[in-house]
Amino acid sequence: MNDIRYDMSQFYPMKAVLEQLFGKNCYCKLKETATLKDWKVETKRLLSSIEVALTSTVEIADSEWRAEVKEVLELGGKHIAGAKTITDLFAHLSATLTRLVFLQLGNLPNRSSAASVPLTSKYWQLNSYRSVQYVQSYAQAENLERFLARKKSKGGGSDT
Repeated sequence: MNDIRYDMSQFYPMKAVLEQLFGKNCYCKLKETATLKDWKVETKRLLSSIEVALTSTVEIADSEWRAEVKEVLELGGKHIAGAKTITDLFAHLSATLTRLVFLQLGNLPNRSSAASVPLTSKYWQLNSYRSVQYVQSYAQAENLERFLARKKSKGGGSDT
C-alpha cells in the first residue's frame, strides 16, 4: 500500500527541514510527487550529514561514543533502506534520531526490562559515562553576536 499522496502539505514539516539543511532542490524533489525511493535517498542523506557534522564538529569525545554513534546511524540507514512504506521509513528515522539524541546527551539507557521509568532526574541524569559540555570561544561568541544582529535587522536570517 502506498501511503504517499501527491500533496505538497503531506509531510511538509520534514520537507521544510530538509530544504533548510540541503537547499531548494531537495524541497522541489520532495514537494509533490516524491516516491518512497526519493524519501529513502533524502533521509539516508540526512543521516549521512549528521555523521559528517558530528565528526567535524565534536572535537573531544571518546572512541566508544563515536563507535556507538556510527552504529546507530548505520542501523538507521539499513532500516530506512528496508522500509516498505513511508510510515515505516518515518518510524525508523524517528527511532534513529531518538537514539542519537540520548547518545548526544551522554548515554542511551536500556530499560526495556523495567515496567516503568519515572520522569525524575534520578533516572534521567545521563552522565555516568561522559558529560556534555558546550563551550564557546571568543571568535564563536563574536560570530553569534553578528548573526543575531543580522537576524534582528532583517527579520530572520541564515547561519551560513
